[in-house]
Amino acid sequence: MILSFDIGGTAIKFGIINNQGKLTEKYSMATDAHLGGPSILLRIIDTIHDFKHTHEISGIAISSAGVIDPIHGIVLATTDTMKDYAGIHLKEEIEKNTGIFTTVENDVNCAALAESVFGNPPLQDFLAMTIGTGIGGAIVVNGKIVHGNSYSAGEWGRMLIHGIPYEKLASLSSLLLYARELGLQVNHTHEVFEKYDQKDPIAVKVIDRFYQYLADGIVNLIYTFNPSHLVIGGGISNRGDQFILELRSVLKQKIEPYFIDSFDIQLATLKNDSGMLGAFIHHQFQQRKK
Repeated sequence: MILSFDIGGTAIKFGIINNQGKLTEKYSMATDAHLGGPSILLRIIDTIHDFKHTHEISGIAISSAGVIDPIHGIVLATTDTMKDYAGIHLKEEIEKNTGIFTTVENDVNCAALAESVFGNPPLQDFLAMTIGTGIGGAIVVNGKIVHGNSYSAGEWGRMLIHGIPYEKLASLSSLLLYARELGLQVNHTHEVFEKYDQKDPIAVKVIDRFYQYLADGIVNLIYTFNPSHLVIGGGISNRGDQFILELRSVLKQKIEPYFIDSFDIQLATLKNDSGMLGAFIHHQFQQRKK
């Protein structure tokens, strides 16, 4: 059995995955990121020891936010919300304290790996994008992640669009912030979309701006990579197929006709389990290399 963790800024999801890739048990606990990286590491080690009393654990698979060195299992960089997390040697520390072979990979890369194996349909070559608090991404070629020279390929959110980081223009957090600046009394992005569907003029302005900026970034990715598929996950996927229809409508205005028919956009299918399942797949890859 593999014990798999998905470490996010708000919650740590974890569960047991059998050799067939089936998630047989799953749990969640608060990340408490404000307590710092060493606290996160300690709680994961404690959780592993708890499971060792009741399960035969053969490996630890970790999906984590941040720029990750997937060979040595080191957190190279992360956002300010995860205090003192950058620099943590997850693989080394967990193996030293538990004696169990451990692997670590970036969370969006893990989500993309999960789609490549367990998605509907499974895909071997595609670009992935997550749109939520920020914007993340991944590149999958022949079923494997393209990591780049410093393990940060696919950081779409850091692209400059009109001289501004992409995720400051086209993430859900930026959408909510703009809605509030224009006077909408809303606490969540789904409320903005509800008002948009009701033709509220301020919400229409907010959502139209969001799609314009989102499409600008995607057009650049299409021209650069010429992918067959773009798989989009994160909080935006809660809008469902309507999101794809609205996005494609804006893309058609910005991209040459030849290119608009050259790729397909689809929603990620695995939702909250994708990080744990992708970490399991990465673990299998690394296990074979041992």
